[in-house]
Amino acid sequence: RLERELADLGSQQRDTSVLDLQYSAATGGNAEFTIEYVVSQAYWRPVYEWRLDTQTAQLEMIQSAIVQQNTGEDWSDVALSVSLARPSAGGQLPELQPWWISVAEPVLTESVASPMAEAEMLNRVRVSGSKVMAADMAEANLAGTEFTQSYQIGGRSSLPGDNQERRFRLSSTAMDVSLSARTVPTRLAQAWLFIEGEFNGEAALPPGRLTMYQDNTLVGQNYFEGIRPGAELAASFGVDDRIEVEYELMEQTRESEGVIRRSTQQIRQYQITAHNRHNRSVELTVLDQMPVSTDERIEVELTRATTTPDERDVDDQPGVLAWNLDLGAGQSREIIIGYSVSYPENIETIVGW
Repeated sequence: RLERELADLGSQQRDTSVLDLQYSAATGGNAEFTIEYVVSQAYWRPVYEWRLDTQTAQLEMIQSAIVQQNTGEDWSDVALSVSLARPSAGGQLPELQPWWISVAEPVLTESVASPMAEAEMLNRVRVSGSKVMAADMAEANLAGTEFTQSYQIGGRSSLPGDNQERRFRLSSTAMDVSLSARTVPTRLAQAWLFIEGEFNGEAALPPGRLTMYQDNTLVGQNYFEGIRPGAELAASFGVDDRIEVEYELMEQTRESEGVIRRSTQQIRQYQITAHNRHNRSVELTVLDQMPVSTDERIEVELTRATTTPDERDVDDQPGVLAWNLDLGAGQSREIIIGYSVSYPENIETIVGW
């Protein structure tokens, strides 16, 4: 019984902060004070919904804020705003130190793969007033200067200090996009709808979780890396089941050649077939890759049968190739990609092949 009573007393304890303010004036009269202070354990992160209308080729980008606070205070009936500043990034420019390089002896180490941590942004939450928080569907007002901006949530809000997530809608931006399709059959024999357009929002969108809807149907979730006004938006937008992709190994050989200086040559050749089952034409980009040698003794070439690619080293990625196909309704196209790898016979094996 005593332990239960002690536990009850402990659960009822609250911390109290007291401010002593000393003030003097030459004359008497009324005075009004505004007290500002910073508390920890209050933060927000952006989340997004992208809604694509494939008939009108319009994308609606909805930004919301997930707000949490565990400050020990209950915020009741407050004016709430969320800042786009990033105090967690620090207020000081990083300093460069000397970069030393040297020859190292080979060391056998066991690599350990670590999961990629999601870089969720912790931003400043500002409240004013004597401090609801349900999801507010009305958009917030963007305020500030060219250098510092914040969203001011409409109306008054209440947020208990229980660390529970509350969602507020911040902004909505509609933009025209161009629709195409892309496929990477060497990884997965499917095609993805792809969108491109210029972002015309008022403020930069920070990184955050993304949920995508295509014609009011959920098609996937991703992590949005953020974008600035005027920048080009390019993103995949769900699997396009009306484009069929086949990827088939046609040839794989290994042979020796030469009389005095013998070498080994290995050849692989694939056929990629794309079928457009849409009732309209589709621009399809096929992405594949060829090996890239880091040793001058290893020579890599495309075979003569290879369909000439439209782009090489796509997005500055060595060895990545692209073919741009305009597929009419019901049309099919074939692409051949083959590469040969040659190296001296005294090399028993090559890494990565």
